[in-house]
Amino acid sequence: MKKFSWFLAVIFLAAGLTSCTSEIVLKQEKSGSINVKFSSVAGNAFIKMVKSAAADDDGNVLIDVNAITHELEKSGFVNVDIEKKNVIDFDISMDDFFGNSILISSGLLSSTADEFSASITAAKFADFYNKADDDLVNILDMFLAPVFNDEEMWESEYVELLASFYGDDVANEIKESSLKITLEDVNGKKKSKTVSLAKLFTLQEPVIIN
Repeated sequence: MKKFSWFLAVIFLAAGLTSCTSEIVLKQEKSGSINVKFSSVAGNAFIKMVKSAAADDDGNVLIDVNAITHELEKSGFVNVDIEKKNVIDFDISMDDFFGNSILISSGLLSSTADEFSASITAAKFADFYNKADDDLVNILDMFLAPVFNDEEMWESEYVELLASFYGDDVANEIKESSLKITLEDVNGKKKSKTVSLAKLFTLQEPVIIN
Protein backbone atom coordinates (compact mmCIF):
# COMPACT_ATOMS: atom_id res chain seq x y z
CA MET A 1 0.00 0.00 0.00
CA LYS A 2 2.98 2.35 0.28
CA LYS A 3 3.05 3.44 -3.38
CA PHE A 4 -0.73 3.89 -3.29
CA SER A 5 -0.65 6.03 -0.15
CA TRP A 6 2.25 8.15 -1.37
CA PHE A 7 0.44 8.72 -4.66
CA LEU A 8 -2.72 9.81 -2.83
CA ALA A 9 -0.63 12.23 -0.81
CA VAL A 10 0.84 13.72 -3.99
CA ILE A 11 -2.66 14.12 -5.47
CA PHE A 12 -3.97 15.70 -2.29
CA LEU A 13 -1.11 18.12 -1.80
CA ALA A 14 -0.61 19.03 -5.45
CA ALA A 15 -4.28 19.96 -5.52
CA GLY A 16 -3.49 22.85 -3.26
CA LEU A 17 0.06 23.88 -3.87
CA THR A 18 -0.27 25.48 -7.28
CA SER A 19 -0.66 29.15 -6.31
CA CYS A 20 -3.89 29.06 -8.29
CA THR A 21 -7.01 26.90 -8.41
CA SER A 22 -6.84 23.20 -9.19
CA GLU A 23 -9.98 21.14 -9.68
CA ILE A 24 -11.15 17.66 -8.86
CA VAL A 25 -14.30 16.59 -10.71
CA LEU A 26 -16.36 13.68 -9.38
CA LYS A 27 -19.12 12.41 -11.66
CA GLN A 28 -21.84 10.00 -10.55
CA GLU A 29 -22.72 7.54 -13.31
CA LYS A 30 -26.04 5.75 -13.89
CA SER A 31 -24.27 2.46 -13.21
CA GLY A 32 -23.58 3.65 -9.66
CA SER A 33 -19.89 4.16 -10.28
CA ILE A 34 -18.02 7.43 -9.71
CA ASN A 35 -15.61 8.86 -12.25
CA VAL A 36 -12.78 10.94 -10.80
CA LYS A 37 -10.78 13.40 -12.89
CA PHE A 38 -7.93 15.48 -11.56
CA SER A 39 -5.20 17.60 -13.11
CA SER A 40 -2.34 19.10 -11.13
CA VAL A 41 0.29 21.75 -11.78
CA ALA A 42 2.57 21.87 -8.76
CA GLY A 43 4.16 25.07 -7.54
CA ASN A 44 7.86 25.47 -6.79
CA ALA A 45 7.39 25.30 -3.02
CA PHE A 46 5.53 22.01 -3.30
CA ILE A 47 8.20 20.55 -5.58
CA LYS A 48 10.87 21.42 -3.05
CA MET A 49 8.86 19.85 -0.22
CA VAL A 50 8.25 16.62 -2.14
CA LYS A 51 11.91 16.37 -3.10
CA SER A 52 12.91 16.80 0.52
CA ALA A 53 10.62 13.91 1.49
CA ALA A 54 10.79 11.52 -1.45
CA ALA A 55 13.79 12.21 -3.69
CA ASP A 56 16.70 9.84 -4.17
CA ASP A 57 20.32 10.74 -3.45
CA ASP A 58 20.55 12.60 -6.76
CA GLY A 59 17.47 14.70 -6.02
CA ASN A 60 15.20 12.85 -8.45
CA VAL A 61 11.61 11.99 -7.56
CA LEU A 62 11.10 8.49 -8.96
CA ILE A 63 7.45 7.63 -9.61
CA ASP A 64 6.52 4.32 -11.26
CA VAL A 65 3.20 5.08 -12.98
CA ASN A 66 2.59 1.40 -13.86
CA ALA A 67 3.09 0.33 -10.26
CA ILE A 68 0.82 3.10 -8.97
CA THR A 69 -1.87 2.15 -11.50
CA HIS A 70 -1.67 -1.46 -10.28
CA GLU A 71 -1.99 -0.37 -6.65
CA LEU A 72 -4.99 1.82 -7.46
CA GLU A 73 -6.65 -1.10 -9.25
CA LYS A 74 -5.99 -3.38 -6.28
CA SER A 75 -7.60 -0.72 -4.08
CA GLY A 76 -10.91 -0.78 -5.93
CA PHE A 77 -10.43 1.63 -8.83
CA VAL A 78 -10.87 0.58 -12.46
CA ASN A 79 -10.15 2.22 -15.82
CA VAL A 80 -7.17 3.98 -14.25
CA ASP A 81 -5.43 6.33 -16.65
CA ILE A 82 -2.46 8.37 -15.39
CA GLU A 83 -0.55 10.78 -17.59
CA LYS A 84 2.65 12.02 -16.03
CA LYS A 85 3.32 15.48 -17.43
CA ASN A 86 6.64 16.16 -15.71
CA VAL A 87 8.36 15.48 -12.37
CA ILE A 88 5.26 15.31 -10.18
CA ASP A 89 2.41 16.66 -12.30
CA PHE A 90 -0.36 14.33 -13.43
CA ASP A 91 -3.61 14.09 -15.34
CA ILE A 92 -5.66 11.34 -13.74
CA SER A 93 -8.91 9.63 -14.62
CA MET A 94 -10.32 6.60 -12.81
CA ASP A 95 -13.58 5.00 -11.72
CA ASP A 96 -14.79 3.67 -8.41
CA PHE A 97 -17.34 0.91 -9.14
CA PHE A 98 -17.84 -0.45 -5.64
CA GLY A 99 -17.55 2.50 -3.24
CA ASN A 100 -14.07 1.39 -2.15
CA SER A 101 -12.21 4.64 -2.73
CA ILE A 102 -10.68 6.61 0.09
CA LEU A 103 -13.15 9.40 -0.56
CA ILE A 104 -16.08 7.09 0.22
CA SER A 105 -14.51 5.08 3.05
CA SER A 106 -13.50 8.26 4.90
CA GLY A 107 -17.03 9.62 4.66
CA LEU A 108 -15.88 12.72 2.78
CA LEU A 109 -18.08 11.74 -0.18
CA SER A 110 -21.56 10.20 -0.14
CA SER A 111 -23.00 8.56 -3.26
CA THR A 112 -26.43 6.94 -3.24
CA ALA A 113 -29.40 6.79 -5.61
CA ASP A 114 -30.86 9.85 -3.86
CA GLU A 115 -27.77 11.81 -2.91
CA PHE A 116 -24.37 12.84 -4.23
CA SER A 117 -22.65 15.14 -1.79
CA ALA A 118 -19.38 16.01 -0.08
CA SER A 119 -19.01 16.68 3.62
CA ILE A 120 -15.55 17.74 4.76
CA THR A 121 -15.60 18.02 8.53
CA ALA A 122 -12.77 18.20 11.02
CA ALA A 123 -13.75 14.82 12.48
CA LYS A 124 -13.79 13.06 9.09
CA PHE A 125 -10.55 14.67 8.04
CA ALA A 126 -8.90 13.63 11.32
CA ASP A 127 -10.27 10.10 10.91
CA PHE A 128 -8.77 9.95 7.42
CA TYR A 129 -5.43 11.01 8.91
CA ASN A 130 -5.56 8.54 11.81
CA LYS A 131 -6.29 5.59 9.49
CA ALA A 132 -3.51 6.46 7.06
CA ASP A 133 -0.25 4.48 6.93
CA ASP A 134 3.11 5.92 7.92
CA ASP A 135 4.06 7.12 4.41
CA LEU A 136 0.94 9.22 4.01
CA VAL A 137 1.12 10.53 7.58
CA ASN A 138 4.72 11.62 7.07
CA ILE A 139 3.73 13.66 4.01
CA LEU A 140 0.71 15.22 5.71
CA ASP A 141 2.74 16.03 8.82
CA MET A 142 4.93 18.29 6.71
CA PHE A 143 1.99 20.70 6.51
CA LEU A 144 1.60 21.06 10.28
CA ALA A 145 -2.16 21.09 9.72
CA PRO A 146 -4.01 21.78 12.98
CA VAL A 147 -7.10 19.92 11.71
CA PHE A 148 -5.23 16.61 12.04
CA ASN A 149 -4.26 17.27 15.65
CA ASP A 150 -7.59 18.47 17.03
CA GLU A 151 -6.24 22.01 17.32
CA GLU A 152 -8.15 25.19 16.63
CA MET A 153 -6.25 27.83 14.72
CA TRP A 154 -7.22 30.79 12.58
CA GLU A 155 -6.04 30.74 8.97
CA SER A 156 -3.74 33.72 9.58
CA GLU A 157 -2.15 31.93 12.55
CA TYR A 158 -1.63 28.81 10.44
CA VAL A 159 0.09 30.79 7.68
CA GLU A 160 2.37 32.40 10.28
CA LEU A 161 3.20 28.94 11.66
CA LEU A 162 4.15 27.67 8.19
CA ALA A 163 6.29 30.74 7.56
CA SER A 164 8.18 30.17 10.81
CA PHE A 165 9.03 26.58 9.75
CA TYR A 166 9.38 26.77 5.97
CA GLY A 167 9.71 30.43 5.09
CA ASP A 168 7.47 32.91 3.36
CA ASP A 169 7.49 31.18 -0.06
CA VAL A 170 5.75 28.04 1.17
CA ALA A 171 3.43 29.97 3.46
CA ASN A 172 2.36 32.36 0.70
CA GLU A 173 1.88 29.53 -1.79
CA ILE A 174 -0.50 27.77 0.57
CA LYS A 175 -2.25 31.03 1.41
CA GLU A 176 -2.84 31.80 -2.27
CA SER A 177 -3.85 28.27 -3.31
CA SER A 178 -7.29 26.76 -3.55
CA LEU A 179 -9.08 23.61 -4.62
CA LYS A 180 -12.28 23.62 -6.65
CA ILE A 181 -14.41 20.57 -5.94
CA THR A 182 -17.06 19.81 -8.54
CA LEU A 183 -19.74 17.14 -8.14
CA GLU A 184 -21.91 16.07 -11.08
CA ASP A 185 -24.81 13.81 -10.15
CA VAL A 186 -26.47 11.14 -12.27
CA ASN A 187 -28.88 13.70 -13.72
CA GLY A 188 -26.09 15.97 -14.91
CA LYS A 189 -26.59 18.58 -12.19
CA LYS A 190 -23.29 20.17 -11.17
CA LYS A 191 -22.38 21.63 -7.79
CA SER A 192 -19.05 23.28 -7.08
CA LYS A 193 -17.23 24.93 -4.22
CA THR A 194 -13.77 26.47 -4.12
CA VAL A 195 -11.87 26.18 -0.85
CA SER A 196 -8.56 27.75 0.08
CA LEU A 197 -5.93 25.30 1.28
CA ALA A 198 -5.43 27.31 4.48
CA LYS A 199 -9.14 26.97 5.22
CA LEU A 200 -9.04 23.25 4.45
CA PHE A 201 -6.16 22.63 6.86
CA THR A 202 -7.68 24.69 9.69
CA LEU A 203 -11.32 23.83 8.95
CA GLN A 204 -12.98 26.17 11.38
CA GLU A 205 -16.29 25.17 9.80
CA PRO A 206 -17.29 22.22 7.57
CA VAL A 207 -17.15 22.40 3.79
CA ILE A 208 -20.43 21.00 2.51
CA ILE A 209 -21.47 20.43 -1.10
CA ASN A 210 -24.97 19.04 -1.52
